Amino acid sequence: MKKCFFILFVVFLISCQKEKTTAVSYWTENIGSNKSLPLLPDSNVNYFLYSFKRIKGSPVGIRIKGQYGVARYMSYNVYDNNTLSSVASIVDMKITPDAGNENPFLPGANPSAANRNYTVNICPNTVDSTLYSNTLRFDDKIENVGIILRYYIPQQNNYANVPLPTLEAFDINTGATITTPPPASSNFQEQFKDKYQKITTLLNLAGILEAPKDVFFYKFSGAFLYPNLDNYYLFTPITFNKNQVVMMRFKAPSFAATTAQNGLTDVRYFSICLCDAKTYTYSTTTDISFKIADADGFVNIVIGDEDAALRAKAAGLNYIVLPPELKNNMKGLIIYRNLLTNPAFPYPMSRVPDLTAIVNLQNLLNISNLQAQTYLADYAPIGMKMSKDQFLNNFGGFPVSY
Repeated sequence: MKKCFFILFVVFLISCQKEKTTAVSYWTENIGSNKSLPLLPDSNVNYFLYSFKRIKGSPVGIRIKGQYGVARYMSYNVYDNNTLSSVASIVDMKITPDAGNENPFLPGANPSAANRNYTVNICPNTVDSTLYSNTLRFDDKIENVGIILRYYIPQQNNYANVPLPTLEAFDINTGATITTPPPASSNFQEQFKDKYQKITTLLNLAGILEAPKDVFFYKFSGAFLYPNLDNYYLFTPITFNKNQVVMMRFKAPSFAATTAQNGLTDVRYFSICLCDAKTYTYSTTTDISFKIADADGFVNIVIGDEDAALRAKAAGLNYIVLPPELKNNMKGLIIYRNLLTNPAFPYPMSRVPDLTAIVNLQNLLNISNLQAQTYLADYAPIGMKMSKDQFLNNFGGFPVSY
């Protein structure tokens, strides 16, 4: 009898290991804290990619079965891998749970609920979206499809303390399981290599917006960079220098620090990332980490080298140490993200024209037409570059608040 139990136990372990391997083999991990990860990731976010190729008219859909992760946010985006542009998305709060399960991202729900299973279906738009629950549809003309699962600030481990979802292909007409297409892309690096020339051209164009002293922010869609449809992005092109101090400030939108606040704040999450022009991220500071001035609700930021005098002068402000990779006259970007902006928020980044509007002659003649502060008032970051001596003297004349 003991021998039978032992055999059953071994079979059980093998079957579990096989299931885990199957899930991992389809999803490729792109961990945001990895400084060699391209495409301007947020360091607090983990991205899991599955790509597959198809032909127009193919009835292949992808069924994803998983558990809601323990994280600040999770979502699925579907991409056209030829452009790395998102064509559909579904956010955690809108993913209907399987029967008998609970969505822990909803206000009032138990964030530690044990029964947290869901099913998401990825289908071409030739299928009736009412046939399947939680359906994301893509244009039937797209033949290289990407799917990304995101976890923002995952808890416990990189997988938000739940197993990676399982994937299976199915016939969208019958619902029957069919052979799952093998992954068509290995990771972000592969996609970056494929789109490097287009991305470089865009970033070089953005570089002409850098001013000698002032720091202004602009909006970009994230084209060719796997953007998240729930995000808005502002950026400023900047040449980082260890002998220079950069000061910035903006009024902080309210954010959801807990699940109970989801949908009730200005945004779900915001962050500041320091990146180079090759799209690698070297520093991310998250909303909950920022000191917000009691006097006026502003976030006051100082970016500088590791220096005791600079830190002492910046006491009470937010000091971001310039990463070593950006110290030596490195062309780079500062990215400001707003995630899941509340429709009632009066200053959404959607008000700012996208950088592609620079082709408009009027915008070329009056660059303020593209600058975020023109539309977002105090909620847009603005800044100034200065020498260390100027900073130590009087913050270079830049306003601060505590």
